Amino acid sequence: MTSATGLRPIATAIATLMFCGWAHAQSSVRFEVNEDGTVRDGQTGLTWAGEDNAYDVDWPSAQQYCQGKGLGWRLPNVNELLRMYNTNASDVQECVGRLTCKITPKIQVSGLTLWSGEKNSSTAAWYVYFNDGQQYDVSISSTQGKRALCVK
Repeated sequence: MTSATGLRPIATAIATLMFCGWAHAQSSVRFEVNEDGTVRDGQTGLTWAGEDNAYDVDWPSAQQYCQGKGLGWRLPNVNELLRMYNTNASDVQECVGRLTCKITPKIQVSGLTLWSGEKNSSTAAWYVYFNDGQQYDVSISSTQGKRALCVK
């Protein structure tokens, strides 16, 4: 039979492990820049390109751009993009004039609107506007301000 004093070292060890786990969870950084310039999202496990394509692009060309990066690269779905929207004012970037792109500055974007890989109809696809964090649809032939940010 174990005495109460015999349980004390076990309780201390459990408390220490729990605290260390909590401290690690509190100090973990969501976005980490990899050596190759890609950015790993610690919440989702996704790897993002470190920058968008840097020019206006229609939806088919955005898909081709991501596929051209190599095996596994693609346009993100709407939910993946929406999870990137960031309301923390100290962790955003200026991207168009005085407008703010509410996305981590560890991923460089050159525009406010990022294509998703999802179509809304045969002629329209979804994009996310990174100033208000909303999804919208537009013609797949539209290029105005639309960018490709790839993920895998």
